[in-house]
Amino acid sequence: MMPAETFPLWSFIEDELQARGWTVADLQGYSGLTDAQVAALRRGSRLELRTAEVLSRALGVNSATLLSLDMAHRRNIRPAKGEKESR
Repeated sequence: MMPAETFPLWSFIEDELQARGWTVADLQGYSGLTDAQVAALRRGSRLELRTAEVLSRALGVNSATLLSLDMAHRRNIRPAKGEKESR
């Protein structure tokens, strides 16, 4: 059985923004996320609980869903050569 396809959390967020006709600035206005927090999400940094909570309120998506998407993708990616695998 093949595992389900996963994708970076930012891809999900971009889809949500597009569906709402929002820009990243709109998301920041509704959520209070800083430029640095958005940049971290875009880079694929691990989703922190507090960030998941503010995103969930802004997007109307359960924070557990956001955390699960992030965790599932992390399980399916391999670390770059020379990096340690995080678990």
